[in-house]
Amino acid sequence: MLVVIFILLILAAWGVSSYIELRAVKKVEQATQSIVATLELAKSDALAGRDNLPQGVKFNTDSYELFSGTSYDTRDDEQVYTLDSDLELSTNLSGDEEIVFARLTGFANEAATISVSLVADDTVSQSITVSEGGAINVLP
Repeated sequence: MLVVIFILLILAAWGVSSYIELRAVKKVEQATQSIVATLELAKSDALAGRDNLPQGVKFNTDSYELFSGTSYDTRDDEQVYTLDSDLELSTNLSGDEEIVFARLTGFANEAATISVSLVADDTVSQSITVSEGGAINVLP
C-alpha cells in the first residue's frame, strides 16, 4: 500500500512540474504573439500612411510601446503594453531600442531580434526577427 501511495506522489509531483513548465512556455508564447501583433500594426499603419508619419515600437525590459513619429523621442502619441512581472524583453537594437517603419514602404530603420524570456529561467524564451525590409518572423 505504501508503495502505491509513493508512486502516486511521484506521478503527482511530475504532473505538477510539467504543468508549471507548460504554463510558463505558453506565457512566453502569448507575449511573443502580442509583440508580433504590435509590430505588424505599426508596419501596416506606416504602409497606410497613418497620421502622415512613420510608425514604431519602443522596447523596454518590462514593456513595449507603439508610437507615431520618426523616433520615440519625437513621438506624437503612444500606447504602452506592459509584460507580466515574470517576463522580460531584450533586443540587439542599438541606441534607443526602437524599430521605426517607414511611411508608405514599411521598411524598418534597422534589422533586429527581440527576445521574450522568463526572468527566473532565460532558457524559456522565444525570439522575433525584423528585417530591414520589414519582414517580421518568430523563430522556433
